[in-house]
Amino acid sequence: MNKIALSREAICAIIVTYNPKKDFSKNIIDFITQFNRIVIIDNASSSETLEELNELKKFNSVVIIVNSINKGIGAALNQGIRLAFEMNYKWALTLDQDSLPSNQMLIEQIIVYEKYSPQKLIGIIGANPIDSKTGQSPYRFIYTGNPWSEQKVLITSGCLMPLVPYKIVGPFREDFFIDGVDQEYCLRLRHYGYKVILAHNAIMTHSLGSPIIKTFLGKVFIPTNHSSLRYYYFIRNGIYIARIYFFSESRWVTRHLFAQFKLVFKIILFEHEKVEKLKMVFLGFCHALSGKLGSLQVR
Repeated sequence: MNKIALSREAICAIIVTYNPKKDFSKNIIDFITQFNRIVIIDNASSSETLEELNELKKFNSVVIIVNSINKGIGAALNQGIRLAFEMNYKWALTLDQDSLPSNQMLIEQIIVYEKYSPQKLIGIIGANPIDSKTGQSPYRFIYTGNPWSEQKVLITSGCLMPLVPYKIVGPFREDFFIDGVDQEYCLRLRHYGYKVILAHNAIMTHSLGSPIIKTFLGKVFIPTNHSSLRYYYFIRNGIYIARIYFFSESRWVTRHLFAQFKLVFKIILFEHEKVEKLKMVFLGFCHALSGKLGSLQVR
């Protein structure tokens, strides 16, 4: 079967913003020439952020949608993809506000797509994110001569997505609000028989929380120092995903649950505001078991 070529013109980049760091627009300007179209979905950021976003309107390739409320990452991504469909794009590339693709990232992903067989089984092609503070990648893979490897899950940022599978398996889960949205979507793709692919050489600089390197009993730990609210979503959505995919993805679920345990361990040992964070972890665990999802209303 003949391989199908993929061009930049077929790809729409989607970026979700929510009160990013100052001067974040410089990152967007740095890679604006890589994409034919960039759709920015803002989840009710501050007036300062909106002023900075408005500066990007001078670029004809940029479309900006501003939500009046924070709808969460899943809803914002679905908004962007719906707009990509309306503009007749066949592919979407999702990015976080604090990610910086290398000049070769998209090229390397296109190379993987054009070399992979059968192409119709590709559900998503992830970039290889290098943490800006630790220099580490979250993925493990063995070089086998191919510039790609199959993974169970990928992080949202840097993912190149064909939109045909998206139509078939359904949109990102909006009731997760934030965290776990990417993991659940990848596992759902696998459930439908699609492949989740990592492009090894598609390098992207990425930031995950405020990581610091610590040692305990000779072992290295990297606590991320997220807020207590983020830990609520980590635990709630993580446990909920484990419930859904326990039988179909038992090996991944086992590792995933162990990672959740390590998260709690790192909070206890290394992080500040331990009591508040552990309270939110417990609340997330309870809500996962009871099936209470959506945005947590904090009083």
